[in-house]
Amino acid sequence: MNIKSSNGIFGDDAERALQTLMTRLKDVKNGFEKLVSEAQEDFEPIAREFKALHDKHIDKLRGKLEEHGYDVSEDGSFMSQVNEAVIAARSYFGTVDENVMASVRNGEQHVINAFDDAINKVENSKLCDELGTMRSELRDCVERTRHIG
Repeated sequence: MNIKSSNGIFGDDAERALQTLMTRLKDVKNGFEKLVSEAQEDFEPIAREFKALHDKHIDKLRGKLEEHGYDVSEDGSFMSQVNEAVIAARSYFGTVDENVMASVRNGEQHVINAFDDAINKVENSKLCDELGTMRSELRDCVERTRHIG
């Protein structure tokens, strides 16, 4: 994702951290779109829950950044394509079911780390509170599904 601003309100380090966060959110959301379409019936609700949470976080973060004059593009990174290819390969050679949860948790940890980095670098307390809430929601979702796979 590209985050552009003419005002530089958050500073370079914070902007890079926010860009990384948006990219990771978009990458895992793209992976979940593929996961939902390929998931076995018993795993589909879990995949949908994660996808919906990432959709919500992307929309909320985009809105917060736009409030501060940032233009947030829709592109993901190369990892979006990698995530989709891995899911397609798993589907081709077997099933996409709860056994994929270890990989899901690993991917989500990268997003949680990006939240942590952004929280540590953004000096706007209101935005930090929002980021903390989003991080907690994701962490709760990961913990609720820890028993799976």
